[in-house]
Amino acid sequence: MFLNATSRPRRASCYPRRVPSAPAPLDASNADFIQSGLAIDAASFESGHVPVLARVLACRVAPDRGRVTVFLTAPRNRRFLDAVAASGAIAVVFCHPRTLQTLQLKGIDAAVAAGSAADGAYVAAAVDAFVDKVVPLGFAAGLARRELQVAPGTLRAITFTIAAAFVQTPGPAAGSRM
Repeated sequence: MFLNATSRPRRASCYPRRVPSAPAPLDASNADFIQSGLAIDAASFESGHVPVLARVLACRVAPDRGRVTVFLTAPRNRRFLDAVAASGAIAVVFCHPRTLQTLQLKGIDAAVAAGSAADGAYVAAAVDAFVDKVVPLGFAAGLARRELQVAPGTLRAITFTIAAAFVQTPGPAAGSRM
């Protein structure tokens, strides 16, 4: 965590705190895609720009499609949550496990909050959708559910404004801006 002289957390100054004003980079189709129960991973960084990663359970897109909330568990991802709280920086990759269609979103104003009971129900449905996608690929449903289970009181929500969006599906368009 970044500390100042009084040992209180502060945001990293290497990224601008202002999100550029632009139309929402997600169209309705992409918003539906990233909310459809995918393999989702996120990255941020700790002091010294040391990367830290997390497995995300679900994603919810705001009605304006300009803000996204991702959900994960606290105990397993404490370092990641601390890194996001300190820096505000986040990059999230959404990948369909069968087709490998992949999108990446980046934010610089990410904020961490506790997940609600309604969020828990939403996450459970997203986990079910993900399990439905990986079982035909040979993964055991029980193992997938155990890996993605949420203990009571541990759900966290990270909300950020989309500052950049990229196509990351393997192929010639990988890395292109959306």
